[in-house]
Amino acid sequence: MPEGHNFLFLFSVQFDNAPGGIKAALILIPLAIIALIIVAVIKKKKKNIAAVPVVAAESPLPVAAPVVKQSTPPTSVVAKDNAAPYVANILIIEDDSIMLLAIRSILAKSGYNLITARDGKEAFEKLDTEEYDVVVTDLMMPYANGLEVVSKIRNDMSKRHVSIIVCSSVGNEETITEAFRLGADDYLKKPIKAEELLTRVKSLLERRTNNPKLVTKKTARVNV
Repeated sequence: MPEGHNFLFLFSVQFDNAPGGIKAALILIPLAIIALIIVAVIKKKKKNIAAVPVVAAESPLPVAAPVVKQSTPPTSVVAKDNAAPYVANILIIEDDSIMLLAIRSILAKSGYNLITARDGKEAFEKLDTEEYDVVVTDLMMPYANGLEVVSKIRNDMSKRHVSIIVCSSVGNEETITEAFRLGADDYLKKPIKAEELLTRVKSLLERRTNNPKLVTKKTARVNV
C-alpha cells in the first residue's frame, strides 16, 4: 500500500458457478480522486439549477368590483302636450251653511278649485267675475232660486259649456222637471251622498272633455 496517501478500500467479490469459484479483489482508490469527482458532480448540479428559468409568481387575477344596480329615478308625469293638467273650477251655491260645508268637504278630496256662494244674488256676482266648469246649486234660496241660476247660465253664450247639478230636498217633480227643461244636467236629492256627488261631477267633466262642442280653450285639459 502506498504511503502518504489516504485510500478508499473497495472490495469486489465475484461468484462463479465452478467449485471454488469465489473470487475477491481489493481495490484502492485515492480519496483525493474521489473528492475531485464529488466536486465536479456538485458544480454540474449547480449549473443545471442555474439554467432552469425562474418563473415569476403569477399575479392574482383582478377581482371585478361588485356591480351595484342603481334605482332608476321615477319619471315625472306630464300632460301629452307638455302642459300642466287643468284643474276644474266648481261653484257651490247653498244657503244652508252646514250643507255648504258638507258639499265643499266632499269635493275638496278630489282637488278641485272650489268657490262658494250663500244665495242667488252672490251666485250671480260670482258667475260674472269667474269662469266655471261645474255649478252645484240648491233650488230653494233667497234673492234668486236655483231655477233662476240655471236660466242665467244657459242664456249666456259664454257659459253654455258649464255643467249644472241641482240639489234639493224638495220632491216636487214639476220643479225638478223645470230645472232640466231650463238646462240642468243632473239632479241630486238631499241629503247628498259623497260617492254619488263625486261620481256625477267626474262624469260631467269627462263628458265635456270628450265632446268637442262642449270643450273650450280653458276646459280642454280638465283634471278629473
